[in-house]
Amino acid sequence: MIKLLIAAIVTAGLAPVRAQQVYLTPSEVADAIKQGQAGKSLQKKCRASGENGFDIIVEGPTGRTMRAAREAKAQGRVFTPDDVSLALGGPFLTVTARRDHTLTAASLAEPLPGAPGMWVLPEFAKDERRLNMFTQRGSYRADIVLRARSAGSREPVVLKPMAPAVYTGTEGTWNSKTRTHRPLPDTNMSATFDLVAFRALPPSTVDVVVFMSDAGEHRCKISDKDRQTIR
Repeated sequence: MIKLLIAAIVTAGLAPVRAQQVYLTPSEVADAIKQGQAGKSLQKKCRASGENGFDIIVEGPTGRTMRAAREAKAQGRVFTPDDVSLALGGPFLTVTARRDHTLTAASLAEPLPGAPGMWVLPEFAKDERRLNMFTQRGSYRADIVLRARSAGSREPVVLKPMAPAVYTGTEGTWNSKTRTHRPLPDTNMSATFDLVAFRALPPSTVDVVVFMSDAGEHRCKISDKDRQTIR
């Protein structure tokens, strides 16, 4: 029930609630705002390189609040504890996979005619896009999970998102501001995970595994030391 409530608030974008109602304490909220307005951040970034790779950004409630405060200051907006909604301060982990076309592997991609240094997806991916566009068969798939393997264990512990992932267009595309739950080619992906379960993973490196039909499977690693700093 708690997971359903959190998912509903995150995806529906409800109005902000007071800081006392979120996961962070009032003092933690105040400190996160102060740190964010000072230009600091608390997030883990890693790159899932290869053909049409991704930048992976992992944030907890403190990191999201710091980012929101930092962005508000940059835009000349006032940001107070009353602006910390459950979507920012809730007890969940946010994992975002952003397309980074500079990570394209030239050995697998094709040169873009008339644009030196630019590469495009191989023909099989283009055919998949065309098929999805004209037949609406829904074969395009996307997924994101977290995996950790405890010492001596054969099977990894796998965390799946708490709610359907959210997709947005990449920068410069017509739908870069549009949010949807339907996976589409050339989109960014964001998913939420149970923060308590994330912290309870066995002490080990955590793999962030991202799959999208037009990019294949990619993964990047978060060390156990870095995982402990995410909050």
